[in-house]
Amino acid sequence: MRCWCLTMDRVAVFVDAGYLFAEGSRAVSGRKVPRSQVVLDHVSAVRHLAGFARDQAGIPLLRIYWYDGTANRPTRVQVATADQADVKLRLGRVDAAGRQKGVDALIANDMVTLARNRAMTDCVLLAGDDELRIAVAEVQQLGIRVHLVGIGPASRTQSRLLRQEADSMTEWNADTLRAFLDCRCPASRRGVPGGLATCGHRARPTDPRTVRRAAPRPGSKSAREIARDVGRQVLIREFVGRTGRNPRSRDASAPAGICVAHHRRFSISECFGREWPMVDISNAAQGYLRDLLAKQDAGCGIRIFVAQPGTPNAETCIAYCRAGEQQDDDTPVAYDGFTAWFEARSEPYLADALVDFQEDRLGGQLTIKAPNARVPSVDENSPLEDRINYVLYNEINPGLAAHGGQVTLVEIVDETAAVLQFGGGCQGCAAVDITLKQSVERSLLEQIPELTEIRDSTDHSMTENAYYR
Repeated sequence: MRCWCLTMDRVAVFVDAGYLFAEGSRAVSGRKVPRSQVVLDHVSAVRHLAGFARDQAGIPLLRIYWYDGTANRPTRVQVATADQADVKLRLGRVDAAGRQKGVDALIANDMVTLARNRAMTDCVLLAGDDELRIAVAEVQQLGIRVHLVGIGPASRTQSRLLRQEADSMTEWNADTLRAFLDCRCPASRRGVPGGLATCGHRARPTDPRTVRRAAPRPGSKSAREIARDVGRQVLIREFVGRTGRNPRSRDASAPAGICVAHHRRFSISECFGREWPMVDISNAAQGYLRDLLAKQDAGCGIRIFVAQPGTPNAETCIAYCRAGEQQDDDTPVAYDGFTAWFEARSEPYLADALVDFQEDRLGGQLTIKAPNARVPSVDENSPLEDRINYVLYNEINPGLAAHGGQVTLVEIVDETAAVLQFGGGCQGCAAVDITLKQSVERSLLEQIPELTEIRDSTDHSMTENAYYR
């Protein structure tokens, strides 16, 4: 009996939107332009990509996979793109520095999955990162032709090794990109006091007197600074109305007792310090919590924190907090009839959180919604555990996911040694030592100087799910 494998003659398109926006805007305008000033005609972009793929491969289109990053939720442009026919939106994350994380791993995973399922015979890849060359080589071994698209000059915008791996190479110039991509920036104050002007086309003032009137006087404030000052004063008044005192600075460089509102730089956390209630506890939830705490010891409050913050496994928790059980750096906030203590480490992840109580026939349920609990929020002053988890979940695990694996932090010992545990396809894998030394250990030690050692606590004798045996 002969077994036949059905292969679909289809071409799939994989688009790294971060590469398209960054290098496309540079090609169109001649300089680096912020993402917020790039205008994409998503309908024309999808039509152009689909037509190019059909012409290049000579077969029907399967679909277009559009990869982008987001800090919290999809933007309007991303939603509009996803609404197009034959488009599948895939979202990674954007870190605090504005860099995409996990997008390359999503592209690689989809390419390999479609190739193994024989859902395509050709693919068009619009990207430039060197990390994708391994995925390109793997799908080629499965019989897939890879047509690489670069934004000119490709020698500068794309990895040379990636271009060498591809079966064909096409370079798009500014004229091609202008069919669906435009770049706009705030107009110069000297020529156009307001509105938008197309990048690369300098405005020509027609009346020198107009130019002189439009030019800001020395020491005058811009519209953005004025709006920021107004917002600052509104927040200060609201804070004083709630607490009866002025906000104090947490900035060590500011004079003691001086309100941060009088400093040039401003943020809510600087203005309000740790006195501002970061969690909204509804009246219904406060009543429910008061009833629960009335049955506990006198002085018992609640403690709100996030377990494994900034990771996909983050969990927002509320626990009883009896007198003396709070931590030294916890933030106390007085509510009607009880005190809530907020863990200092969890503060960035509890922003915009809501605690509510919904009554039903069985009594009711207390719910906690913390939209930022799983959003990475770290800097050089964050706890060592948070910074390790940030690197693991946003840089290392997306790559391991292509083989069904992952790595997690178990604990930190001797203050500078991280104990890790591999799971999924990495547990018992014959190549786990290479993964640990060349990928995990190198990335962690390079990005977190305080770390001195990486230890593996995984039981690799279990090989049921191992990718390589």
